Amino acid sequence: MTMFRLSALFFATFCRVALAFDILPEYQGLSETDASKFERPSDLDAEYQSLLNAYAVPPGWDIAWGESSRVMDFSTGSLSNKHFLFYSRLKLEAQWLESLRFRYIDFAQRDREVDQSGHIIELIQRLSPWVGVSLYGEPSHYKRQNRLGVALELSGVNSLSRIYYTANGISRAEHNDQQDYFTSRASPDSMGYTGELRREGLRIRLGFRYDQRVTWVRPQENRLFEFSKKLAFAEVLREPSVGEAYGLRLQWDATFKSQMPESSLSLVGAESWNVQRLAGKIFYHLGSAEELRAYQVELMYVRRQWRNQAGERVEHLNTLPSVAMLWRGQRRGGEFDHLKVGYEMTLFNTFGDLQLTPARQKHDSVENRLATGYEFSFRSKAKLLLALNFDLDEFSPVPTFEGGNGQFRAEF
Repeated sequence: MTMFRLSALFFATFCRVALAFDILPEYQGLSETDASKFERPSDLDAEYQSLLNAYAVPPGWDIAWGESSRVMDFSTGSLSNKHFLFYSRLKLEAQWLESLRFRYIDFAQRDREVDQSGHIIELIQRLSPWVGVSLYGEPSHYKRQNRLGVALELSGVNSLSRIYYTANGISRAEHNDQQDYFTSRASPDSMGYTGELRREGLRIRLGFRYDQRVTWVRPQENRLFEFSKKLAFAEVLREPSVGEAYGLRLQWDATFKSQMPESSLSLVGAESWNVQRLAGKIFYHLGSAEELRAYQVELMYVRRQWRNQAGERVEHLNTLPSVAMLWRGQRRGGEFDHLKVGYEMTLFNTFGDLQLTPARQKHDSVENRLATGYEFSFRSKAKLLLALNFDLDEFSPVPTFEGGNGQFRAEF
């Protein structure tokens, strides 16, 4: 297991988990930010998914995240002239008693599709070696935004299953300083399951989440808001031999959002969207931490579909093959710096009612991107990646600079 962990952390230095995969789904749910944001097909262009890939954290890093009691990661980069992607996680754990564990999780996932953040305080009480109960929540300055959840944890020798229920905005009905309220229930409920299996050279993780449909009356904005979401995911990471690894990751989700005037019989301003996403990624890695060079090939597929209240539909299909190389550099703090160079192609196609997209948006295109970066290694298992991305479709006479990102990861 030690060799698997070391090798996985090595290929994590340049193998990326592309976004379009939600982070920490068991702690997400309906928030005021969700109610104020609608995702439309006009928001995303042909290069959007490739930009997400450039800023994402690596899949092997999730092994360190799961096994460490104090760990964090942070990644940010430009998505447009008005938006940054912001992705971060922090976990602090302590064993207070033999059977009682404390956990604090702070996270943010903010892009053009998902805008979620949380500051979760959690207590996990072991009832037996195999069964535990978790109580978690998020206190807020505005009591209407408080969240509270409970989970049942089932542990095996190499496995952990978690069945959870979260009440979002649980205090809104009794402690609200605004006029808004939920009509169908006291709070929008999220429930689901996550499971993980670990064996020598193998890690499997899967789960689902279901957010019950809720109607939200918001008189201060003169509108009704409706929301529901379903999500399922699976991930497999396999290392059959030292210096070699491959993996698969899948996610499907469906989100419904609707808004209409609350105090008028007119449907002017009414809007609803059913949004479905299907994302899949496979990769193969060759090279160990002792070698001068390492190689990675990857294929990702992302399908997004929007359907509005009139039944009009738009689909974005993204197929993204990529290849990357890594060269070992200067030794720092017992570990090596790394220089990274990667090439990614995006095959982008749009189908459906194209009048829902702006005239300037590409409908079918082939996009080419060069990704470069240098990763600094520090003591205490900390790494800083500074990356620059270039558009190879505008080559005159050098690739056009398209922005960069910074990413920091650390166990401490």
